[in-house]
Amino acid sequence: MNEPTASERRALRRRAATLTARVTVGCQGLTEGVLEEVRRGLAAEGLLKVRVAGRDRASVERMADELAARTPCILVGRVGFVITLARPDEPRE
Repeated sequence: MNEPTASERRALRRRAATLTARVTVGCQGLTEGVLEEVRRGLAAEGLLKVRVAGRDRASVERMADELAARTPCILVGRVGFVITLARPDEPRE
């Protein structure tokens, strides 16, 4: 999975600015149901916001890293308690 360039990341953040969080991670954390919902959202839309409820910012960072590792996605950014994820593109040559 290729990491996006800085300009690609900016474009993704610009596109995500109008989106609302479609998935919420509750107090049970990253359950299999949450992971499946993230996978479905990424497959359908390509860009997805995930809200993490009731946690401190350090745990949101860890959860963002874990989400990126456990689902086929790229971590675009994090603002407060909202994580933005993108579906990876085809490999560049």
